[in-house]
Amino acid sequence: MEPGIPGSILGNGVLFILLNISFFRPLDEFFADGEQIAGRIKGTKPAPGFDEVLMPGEPEARSAASRQRDGIPLDDTTWTQIVEVAEKLGVDPIV
Repeated sequence: MEPGIPGSILGNGVLFILLNISFFRPLDEFFADGEQIAGRIKGTKPAPGFDEVLMPGEPEARSAASRQRDGIPLDDTTWTQIVEVAEKLGVDPIV
């Protein structure tokens, strides 16, 4: 059945398993092994057409750093709309 239609069935299956790693091994060893595995992954030859192998979260971290440093890119239409709304509200837009 379709979502948003009365009588339809919509679900989302989620399972979380949380483990206290220190019950199984010392945390410093666990993190050292994680760093070693990450190093091996990063050292993998990239697929054709790619410059490097990225770890999960790496593109997002780079984007966040870039936007904090350089600002969030906006097209001219969006910026014009922001300025117009700011003027209507009597707010000086940051330029």
